[in-house]
Amino acid sequence: MINLDHHAEFSKLLLFVYIYSGSGDFCGLDAVVTLTSDRGDSFEVRLDECPPQGHACAIALIKRQKGELVVGREVRWFTPQDGPAIQDVISRAYRLGMKWTPGQK
Repeated sequence: MINLDHHAEFSKLLLFVYIYSGSGDFCGLDAVVTLTSDRGDSFEVRLDECPPQGHACAIALIKRQKGELVVGREVRWFTPQDGPAIQDVISRAYRLGMKWTPGQK
């Protein structure tokens, strides 16, 4: 759940998922992301419909347009061939300006 109490403080919000290093890709995991608005609008993204070595997927982009938040379906896949750090590649692709550092869970 995304708390939009402070939605006036951002111009865009990207929702994405990525698979931990060492894992193959999302194929065969039966993972599904479902986005639902407070109005009941929804869409789902089946993550196993990824390209080979699909390590990350930009699911949706929420942007402010004329004072309203508009959700756009993205479903843009990223693979290791796109760059060494998937998060950095996504940040550059969407001009988020974020600096990622390696970490482990």
